[in-house]
Amino acid sequence: MGLEGLTDTRIGGWMHKGISSAARHRVSICIQILTRPALLFLDEPTSGLDSATSYHVVSWIVRLACREGMTVVAAVHQPSTEVYGLFHGLCLLTAVRARAARKSFESSEGDHITLVNVYRAAAECLEKSKNANAKEKTMEKALNRWCWENFINYRSLRHARDVHSQIQGHVQQMGLNLSSCGDDMVQFRRCLTAAFFLNAAIRQPDGSFRALGTGQSVQMHPSSVLFRTKPDCVIFNELVRTTQNYVKNLTRIDPLWLAELALQYYATED
Repeated sequence: MGLEGLTDTRIGGWMHKGISSAARHRVSICIQILTRPALLFLDEPTSGLDSATSYHVVSWIVRLACREGMTVVAAVHQPSTEVYGLFHGLCLLTAVRARAARKSFESSEGDHITLVNVYRAAAECLEKSKNANAKEKTMEKALNRWCWENFINYRSLRHARDVHSQIQGHVQQMGLNLSSCGDDMVQFRRCLTAAFFLNAAIRQPDGSFRALGTGQSVQMHPSSVLFRTKPDCVIFNELVRTTQNYVKNLTRIDPLWLAELALQYYATED
């Protein structure tokens, strides 16, 4: 499971930092496997893992299942071609409803703003429960149900909320003012550009993209909301290597912003 390097390392929890969430996820899988179950359910065993580690983990589970005569049912989101080939059976769950739910959050500006739309909709769901004077446990149940209805990973959303809360706390400790960009997504996209200027890619005449930081030829991942639009310039925060180099989590940007916001790295011609 790729955990050999973590021997004698504290697992940790919400109070004490330990191994990563992806490693904890694999530890929990190992604990269940120790009981030698006849039927094992896995919820996104590849969550948080890169392509190579995902393949390693799933192939190990497949070999173990074959040796022990174990049936494994796994829910996997967007598996790579290699991981997909390891499964003996496939069931696509309510794909039409899932696409409709995703479309309600989609933004033509990119994946990051789509995720912001999801987060804001979840916050609105919690606010409605709060206004109804619901208890915290009831609010979490309502949010869990909302995630189920909208095909959102509840665990990932909860992690995003925790990170947001931590960042908000740090900002307040530094005495900085908290404000929202509201619907001004140009400001939000410029902020992303300033943060991920090294991960910019520009479209080439053949439809592919060239990563400006490395010069690599990359393709837009099919899961992106921008996949069919082919914008002139994007920023990304994940590079996936399978049979090709794919960039994920994209936002459309104005290429002139790069020279304005990262003058030390980019320059424009007069």
